[in-house]
Amino acid sequence: MLSGILILLNGMQSTYNQYNGVISIDSLTHIVMGVGLLGLAYYSPEVANDFETTKAVAMVTILGSTWPDMDIIYRFFSDAAYIRNHRGWSHALPILLLWAMLLTGFTKLFFPSVSFGLLVLWGSIAGAVHVVTDLFNPYGTKAFWPFYNKWVAFNSINIFDPVLFCLHLVGFFCWWVLAWNPALIFTVVYLILIGYFLLRLYDMHTKRNLLIKLYRVENDKLFLRYTVTPSMRLGTWGALIEENGTVVRGVLKRSGLTQLEKVPVVAASLVGCSQVSKAVAALKSFSTYVYPVLLKIEQGSAVCWFDMRYYYPTAKKHPSLVAVAIFDKQEQLIASFVGWYRCKDLFDKALQFLK
Repeated sequence: MLSGILILLNGMQSTYNQYNGVISIDSLTHIVMGVGLLGLAYYSPEVANDFETTKAVAMVTILGSTWPDMDIIYRFFSDAAYIRNHRGWSHALPILLLWAMLLTGFTKLFFPSVSFGLLVLWGSIAGAVHVVTDLFNPYGTKAFWPFYNKWVAFNSINIFDPVLFCLHLVGFFCWWVLAWNPALIFTVVYLILIGYFLLRLYDMHTKRNLLIKLYRVENDKLFLRYTVTPSMRLGTWGALIEENGTVVRGVLKRSGLTQLEKVPVVAASLVGCSQVSKAVAALKSFSTYVYPVLLKIEQGSAVCWFDMRYYYPTAKKHPSLVAVAIFDKQEQLIASFVGWYRCKDLFDKALQFLK
């Protein structure tokens, strides 16, 4: 029991890495799911009765649950390279078996007597659970690469989902404190989660229909497209509507559509020029809900391309996914950057390139 708790706590500590001022808890979700899959693996007599096998399977389920995110190595090249490639080929379902075999080979260095097939099986399951979970949030993945080279996102759960996380915590309590059968515990946990994911998918489609119904009643305007995005609050969704020349962002609840904020779509010449920058091109390579905002500074200009799926009018301190192209007074492109930034930090960041 103690060793299991230490594995979880060490994993939690290691995943609180800072990315442009944002604490990443995406990997934390995958780690707790890896520990949960270890509990599910107790259906195998080898895992339940042999401690060496238990440790080996723990290694492949926990590492296998985070292995697809090894594309973080692109950060060594640039943030633009990372944004363009994160959740790309590394999250493709056809690649999962390769990941599992590489991870099994690595694990066998420490546990040579454990069955190769058993480790490949649970490594593959861990990777598949990672990819499928990522498919359900707005960021999505290239799960079907190389057969289908577009991003797929079911847009139903937040990157950090409290229900998913808390269900695992309950499972760990029943396993480590109450000493219940972990295989039965996590069978129940994952059956509940399958139902929950499907319910969230249904709720997303329901909220999309509600959004159009409410917006048409309140605004007699034509719109080009629309979508909703999940938040950490189960009853609250972000709302995004694109009109001619304007993007409308708001908050959608069962009670109605509130906190509407209109962002004009800029059509300045600098907007077109900004799209040649690596940062802007990287952001637009996977998101179709990116819109420019022109920021005029005494020393020059900045074109900020916001991914409006991650922009919430009610949370001004919430970081946005944004790509910024910096121009001098002669409107020459001098720099660009991309990442998760709070709006109040963008001005200071832009000034660093214009001094």
